[in-house]
Amino acid sequence: MIMSNLSTILGQRKIKISKVIKDTKISRPTLTALYYNHSKGINFDTLNTLCNYLQVSISDILFFYPIDIDTITISFKKISSEDIAIDEYREVELITNAHFQGSIDFYQKYIPTIKFSGCLHDPHFTSSTYDLTLILYTNTKIQEEPVQEYIIEAIENKIIEAFPADTGFDNDGNFTFDSINIQFNHESGMNDGVFIPHLKP
Repeated sequence: MIMSNLSTILGQRKIKISKVIKDTKISRPTLTALYYNHSKGINFDTLNTLCNYLQVSISDILFFYPIDIDTITISFKKISSEDIAIDEYREVELITNAHFQGSIDFYQKYIPTIKFSGCLHDPHFTSSTYDLTLILYTNTKIQEEPVQEYIIEAIENKIIEAFPADTGFDNDGNFTFDSINIQFNHESGMNDGVFIPHLKP
């Protein structure tokens, strides 16, 4: 997995992304994708411009972590809903709580399967935002924050993807998380952790 360190560099220098866009003429979609680690590719001209602008090398911007997600499985259980009046003629059935559980496996066999569970809660009866509680159960600890963020974001995306398909209720799947509570539950007897070193190009 190749990850960008651009957000850290800009944060340390207190440079806003809008200033970089203005100064370098790099397009906003390209730069924000790199900033938030959503980029699927980056051309040499963009890297060259950023290196010159920030006076850094490519290895300062891009890191390689030897970790890749293979599969994420998730199933929803204990779903509750209420009939909510949209207007005087229509009511829709909205999910108010949805408990789930799942697991995440990696291509790298030395990284153990991580199991997780959690709940979506809609306190505002909107169907567009949910509070997310996510608990990850591991017997080891992945120490690098970028790798943790990569795993959590992948699980969040899988929750949104699986939600309407598994429930069948009136929800188009285009919801966002109003609040996110992440917890790590490390089993007793765990080792000191799995260190995923970043390798500079």
